[in-house]
Amino acid sequence: MTSTEELILEVNASKCVAIQIANNTRDVTLKNPRTYCFSGWVRIDPVPLIPPGSSGTSIFVKTSDTACGSVGVLSYESDTFTLAIMFSVPYNRLQYYNEFAIELFAGRKHFDSMEHLYHYMYNDGPPYPCDSYRKVQVKDPYGQLEVTNEKIQVEATMSNQNKSIIKVQIKEKDPHPNVTEKWGCWQKIVKFFFRV
Repeated sequence: MTSTEELILEVNASKCVAIQIANNTRDVTLKNPRTYCFSGWVRIDPVPLIPPGSSGTSIFVKTSDTACGSVGVLSYESDTFTLAIMFSVPYNRLQYYNEFAIELFAGRKHFDSMEHLYHYMYNDGPPYPCDSYRKVQVKDPYGQLEVTNEKIQVEATMSNQNKSIIKVQIKEKDPHPNVTEKWGCWQKIVKFFFRV
């Protein structure tokens, strides 16, 4: 199976981005992908379904012979949430940074306009702080972010290159995230009082 890194190396474009989504959930299927390109076009379409335990890759590229980059948004639906990924690999990377943003929307979100979704995410998303939206300028070799809702955790990275790769991992949140930590605290208390 061809890796995302190999796929993007074969792309004949000076600015492009590959988005690899790994679905590490137990029972969530991602479906109904939608895209919008503010700049450039879709070179490899997103796969129609990403079942649990599988992954899918799509590639977006700049339009040839134009002073533009590869900029847009990709979304997938599930039965309980909708995942949206905004990306920007600018034409002039000396003046602008690569950027990406991710938001988890509650339920199956049928966006009236993917163009509006792009502008909403590019212009910093919701007007209030929340764990379900993050946006990052990639100033180091890799930018990373994490978003969550009540049950889902999404971790993502973006490389700081002309041929950039965004890797997204989706998983269920640990229903008991502090059990180990609490048990460790109790062990310390027991050892302190009883010198065991």
